[in-house]
Amino acid sequence: MGKKTFICVFLVIAIEGIDLSTLSVALTVISGEFGLSSIQAGMIFSISTAGMLAGGVACGWFADR
Repeated sequence: MGKKTFICVFLVIAIEGIDLSTLSVALTVISGEFGLSSIQAGMIFSISTAGMLAGGVACGWFADR
C-alpha cells in the first residue's frame, strides 16, 4: 500500500470517528434542551446510526455500479 493511499484511508476513518463523536455530544445537548429521557435519547441515537448504515449500504451499492 502506498503512502498516499494510507494517508487517505486514515483521514476517511478519522472523519467517520469525528462524525460519531459529534453525534454523541449533540445528543446530550438535544436531550437536555427537549427534556428527553435516556430511553428516548438512546432511540434517537439508534435510529440515526441505523440511518447511517442504510445510507452507507445504499451509497456503496451505487458506487459499485
